[in-house]
Amino acid sequence: MNVRSLAGTLASLVVLAPLAGGAASRGQTPGKVGEGRANATKETPDPRPAEVSRNIDEMLKDLPADVRDRAAEDVRKLREKVVGDVERTGQGPVPLSEAESRDLTKAKGRSFPADGDVLGTPTWETPAWVRDSVWYQLDVPRFRNGDKPNDPPGTLPWEAKLCLGDPPGIPAEKHLGGDLQGLASKLEYLKKLGVNTLYLTGVFKGGGEPRGICDIRHVDDTLGVAGSASQLQGETAARQTWKFSTTDRMFLKFIEDAHRQGFRVVLEICCGLDPPKSEEAVSLPVEMYDLSLRWMDPNGDGDPADGVDGWGGVGFADKQRVQWRRLVHGANPEAVLVCARGECQGLDVAIGYDIGHTIQQFFAGAMMDGTNVFRLIDEHRQRLDGGRVELIAPLGGWLGDHSLPGFRINAGKSVDDALDRMRLAMVFQHFYAGSPITLAGDEVGMPRGPAVSRMWWNDLPDPGSKAPDYRGDLLALVRFLNAQRAQHAPLRYGDTEPLLFDGDKKVLAFARCLPGDKVVLVMNYGDTNQQIKLAVAAPGQLVRVINPQLKYKPRRRRGQAASQTYDHTKVPKLRVGGSRQYANEWGEIALWVEPMSIRIALVNAGG
Repeated sequence: MNVRSLAGTLASLVVLAPLAGGAASRGQTPGKVGEGRANATKETPDPRPAEVSRNIDEMLKDLPADVRDRAAEDVRKLREKVVGDVERTGQGPVPLSEAESRDLTKAKGRSFPADGDVLGTPTWETPAWVRDSVWYQLDVPRFRNGDKPNDPPGTLPWEAKLCLGDPPGIPAEKHLGGDLQGLASKLEYLKKLGVNTLYLTGVFKGGGEPRGICDIRHVDDTLGVAGSASQLQGETAARQTWKFSTTDRMFLKFIEDAHRQGFRVVLEICCGLDPPKSEEAVSLPVEMYDLSLRWMDPNGDGDPADGVDGWGGVGFADKQRVQWRRLVHGANPEAVLVCARGECQGLDVAIGYDIGHTIQQFFAGAMMDGTNVFRLIDEHRQRLDGGRVELIAPLGGWLGDHSLPGFRINAGKSVDDALDRMRLAMVFQHFYAGSPITLAGDEVGMPRGPAVSRMWWNDLPDPGSKAPDYRGDLLALVRFLNAQRAQHAPLRYGDTEPLLFDGDKKVLAFARCLPGDKVVLVMNYGDTNQQIKLAVAAPGQLVRVINPQLKYKPRRRRGQAASQTYDHTKVPKLRVGGSRQYANEWGEIALWVEPMSIRIALVNAGG
């Protein structure tokens, strides 16, 4: 606890107000302050020092006990200072110096909410940029090995067979090889993918597998320069003793590079934060008080541009979430807080795992007949956030997270059939309400077993790293879908309007609508051609129809065998056809949709 920031907080919130006006409030005239104080001393003891002390005690009651304990010496000095100011000047505490004011500005996010704050009534709105965000979630140790010389002993080779799930006998504590250098080298890949927000896990010291207590002060040295944190001397629990290791500074440089290329960076804290035993635990853990600010404003100048853009966290009670929100938004109003697990009230956005599970079941085939997917999604949303929190991903983002079976395994079909269904689910994810999030590897068709996988790459020199099931065509589709969100505002801001659900014909349709602008998605998830009529426009209005070819079908050259396959590791150009038609007198358009395919209708959306 910084004595100046505490002094500023107390002075501004509880000391200056009761003593405003100083001697004038006691009926004394200006210019006779000394005389008035002398008379008061002769007649009765001056009550103001005691009043200041009581105000300090009152303010301290609202601080967590661990903060009070750590700041006990600072509080004693503060008490002596402000009481001494009163006795010396006969007025209130001496105004803060310019340096103290700057220090207080830096620490503006360190205050805690008062007990009267009402949960469910946020002080801040969810940052507006969330609706424009396209998220990509990756575990840094599993993403890319960019610097093999920094691999610690026991690091496993980046082989495709190990990416399918770890074979028996491999310890959970294994080193995986992914690092900051590898992540930085793939920023251009992520930019071409169309994502603009990176949700990173496994960053902090000790935060790999198995998840456990970790040191959030430092980035894990296995991601940067081995042993750099151990060279730091004199660090204690006090924030002012903390230093940045060489690996820490590499990470700060990565944040700078990512920001320059248009990315936001959000870190997940999923280690060492066990859920409180009861809702009586209302104080935010003191380490979160300092550690959040360490990475949000690394150089401590009050400008958060050099820090992370938000946090994902688990294990907080209701009032703790509100406290964390106030702390983070006080330091950076544009920062975002992500609910990764559990209760989400008080945070900005939430990952809809239940929603993702429902959509996965639907497109994987377990719930294909007679299920109103729109109703189920809306019910999940209401349970998740009361209709108030903006979701990162209405599908839970990835179709199967780190610890759950992925879409291809859950579908229980052939690879081709499972990929057909996964394509439709991804289309639904990018067009429905919310901001889509992709788990690293989903864009190239990685299956996920009960063990965590490492990212597939088709550009590694080692032949053993090549994955035969790498899907360049799926990668092309994800790029197309992200581009559609960037191009069409209704997909980011529009209301969702269900238009059609027919469980017998296996067709569904919905629209994303803004005034004068509408994007309609029509989907055939069955195995027969379907003609679909929808009222989507005004009578006689011209509607543009887009026909993306979801499944890549290579053109055969003359003399080429029909059975010849193409190289899945290559990224083909997605074929997108189109047409225009006028709505009939009832505002309807008619669309032929092939099996496992879609049509996109643009109404007043750029022609």
